[in-house]
Amino acid sequence: MGKKFWANVILCVFIGGVASVVLANIHLTPKGMQVTDPEPSSEAAPLMDKVTLADYKLAKGAEHMVMGEFTVSNISDKEIKNIDVLCEFYDGAGKYLDREQWLLSGRIPAGKIMHHSSAARRFINTGSQNIQCRIVDFEVARASFFELHRVEGGHGEVAAGEGHGAVEAADQGHH
Repeated sequence: MGKKFWANVILCVFIGGVASVVLANIHLTPKGMQVTDPEPSSEAAPLMDKVTLADYKLAKGAEHMVMGEFTVSNISDKEIKNIDVLCEFYDGAGKYLDREQWLLSGRIPAGKIMHHSSAARRFINTGSQNIQCRIVDFEVARASFFELHRVEGGHGEVAAGEGHGAVEAADQGHH
């Protein structure tokens, strides 16, 4: 038993140890390998009971298009945006099949309801009979960094003697 034998033994023990660590960290769940429920962000967690998915409807379209209609109610005292909705699909016997996540863009002011419709190319299991959707995260909207102010009645007209036209008008009169 020479050095080559002991080197192979040590290499096999090392590879076996790495493989056992990898296998121990694989999460086998009823929903698949390494599938865990998403956790809301720290700013969304306290408001999760006040921001709810009031209604939803998913319909299959042509060429793997999925039409989604979501109604979100925000009874919190904060404006929210970028709502993540997770939908899980089950067969007729209640067996889990698949899951898809939608991002609903737009802002919902405090105390308001938003309707959001979207069409997306998604591959959803054709055997799905039941759907369960829920909000899993969102962002609390902050005040905008800047605001656009519009002036009424202004159509780009500049009074004589002001702005760019004043110099040009003066130059044209001297030629």
